Amino acid sequence: MTRRTGSLLSLLLFAIFATVTSSAAEAKFRAGATRIDVTPSQQELPKPYTSVFDPIYARVIVVENGAARLVLASVDSATISNNYPADLAAHIAKEANVPVENVMLATTHAHDSIRISNVPGTTAVPFSMAFNAKVEAALVDATRQSIAKLQPARIGFGRGKAYINGNRMYWDPEQGRYMLGYDRSGTLPSDKTVYVVKFESLSGEPIAFFVNYALMPIVHTTGSYSGGDDRLGGDVPGATSQYAEKALGEKAVVIMTMGGGDQHPIYRVDRHGPEAQQYSESLIRTYSQILGEEILATSKDIRNTIDQGQIYAAGKDLTCPGKLTTPINDPSRCSNKPDSKLPPCGVYKEEDAPPVTFGINLLVVGDIAFAAVSEDVGTTMVQRVQASSPYRNTVVISRIFGPARYLVTDDMYGLYTFDSTDSHAKKGCAEKSIVSGFLDLMPK
Repeated sequence: MTRRTGSLLSLLLFAIFATVTSSAAEAKFRAGATRIDVTPSQQELPKPYTSVFDPIYARVIVVENGAARLVLASVDSATISNNYPADLAAHIAKEANVPVENVMLATTHAHDSIRISNVPGTTAVPFSMAFNAKVEAALVDATRQSIAKLQPARIGFGRGKAYINGNRMYWDPEQGRYMLGYDRSGTLPSDKTVYVVKFESLSGEPIAFFVNYALMPIVHTTGSYSGGDDRLGGDVPGATSQYAEKALGEKAVVIMTMGGGDQHPIYRVDRHGPEAQQYSESLIRTYSQILGEEILATSKDIRNTIDQGQIYAAGKDLTCPGKLTTPINDPSRCSNKPDSKLPPCGVYKEEDAPPVTFGINLLVVGDIAFAAVSEDVGTTMVQRVQASSPYRNTVVISRIFGPARYLVTDDMYGLYTFDSTDSHAKKGCAEKSIVSGFLDLMPK
C-alpha cells in the first residue's frame, strides 16, 4: 500500500467514524413533560356538576432523539367526539413542529369528567365549549413547556400486575345470555398487566411515566348517567396519576391510558344518593392507591433503560363494512322481564349500515411500540396486536373517539356481548384490518 493510498483510507475511515459518531449522538434521547390543571371554576361547571371531587388535568410528554420528535398527550375527559381529535392533534403537532402522526392523543375516558366536542347541541352532557377551549389551550401550552424542559433521558419498560379489573360481561344462566356487569367466573379474557414506560434523567430523576391498564373508569359516574353523581373528577385514572405524582414529589408527570375497554372495576356502586357517592369516591381512592403503588414498584424494578434509539411514527385510516344490531345487549336497551316495555333480549337483528372508518396510530421509541386505536378495543384485540407485533414491548391504547364505537375480535361476535352488539363494524373486518394495519405501519 502506498503512503497516498493509506492516507486516503485513513481519511475515509475517519469520515465513516465521524458519521457513525454523529448519528449515535443524534440518536440520544431527550424528554420533557408537563401537566396543566383544566378544572373549571365553580361558575364554569357544566350541568349536572355542582362541585369538584378531584381536579382534572391535561398532560404531555415530549421525547426526541435529534432526528425526530414524538408527543404523548392525554386529558382527564370522558371522551372526545370523533370529529374533533384531528383538530386537537393538529394544534399540538404545529406547536411541536412535527407531522400530525407523531402525536398520540388520548383521554382517560373517566365517566365523571366532561366530554370534549366542537359541535354544540350534538354532544351529551356534561359538555362545555369553554372547557373545550381550555383543554385545547392547555394541550398546546403543555407541549410548548415540555419542549422547553427537554433534557437527556433514559427510557425503560416494565410490567406490573393489579387485580382490580375483570371482564364486564358475565353469563346469566336464568336469562341464558351474557349480561353487562362483572365476570366473577374468570372465564372471559382479562388483562391484569400494568404497563409502565419510564422516562428519567441521566442522573435517575423521574421525568414522566406513561401507564396503560385495562379498566373502564365507571366507579363514579356523572348525572348524565342513570343515578349518577354530580361531582366532577377523573375517576380511577385521574386519581391514580395524582397519587403517583404526589408520591414522586410532583417532580414527574404520570399519563394513564386505557387498554382493553371491556374491563370493569371489581367493585362498583350501583345504588344512589349521598352515601353511595361518598362510597364510590372512597373506592376510587383505594383503587388509585393500589395502582399508584404498583406503578412505583414496577418503575423501581426497571433496570434495562436505554438512552438512545430510534423514534418513528406512522398512522392510517381503516374502513370496515358497517352494521347495526338491535337490540343492543344492555339493560337499558332490552329486557326479558314480562312487564318490560323494552324489546326482548336474545333475539338480535343485524342490518347493513354505512361503512365505518377509524384510525390507528403507531409510535416507536427505542424498543417500545405504542399502538393506538381511535375506538374502544376489547382485550382479545389487544392480545392479538401484541402477539403479532415484532416489538416485545407493545402497549395498545384505546382512545375511544371514533364512529365504530367498539372493535372486537371475530370470535366475540357470536357471544352477543354488549361490545359486539354495539359495534358498528361487521364481523370479519376489524381484527384482520387492525392486526395487519399495525404490521404495515411498522418500520421496515
